[in-house]
Amino acid sequence: EKMTAHGLHPEMRVHPIVETGKHSVLDVLAEALEYERAGLEEYKATLKLVLADRPDDPALEDWVRGFVSAETEHLEDAAKMLRTM
Repeated sequence: EKMTAHGLHPEMRVHPIVETGKHSVLDVLAEALEYERAGLEEYKATLKLVLADRPDDPALEDWVRGFVSAETEHLEDAAKMLRTM
């Protein structure tokens, strides 16, 4: 909704995930952690774009920061799980 409010059209493409053939809980969790790290980097890049291109739009900035925050939490949770296993 936020994107269309700005006249944009969200891309609905899903990027494929590489199948490693490893299926232990630790392997799957480690793979998920890497995927989450990549997602966080994309959200951070989006935040930089928002700050550069729409510096007077705090609502858009907050929206993107919410994704950065959520993804950071996911990474922290997954890292904790890996440490305890």
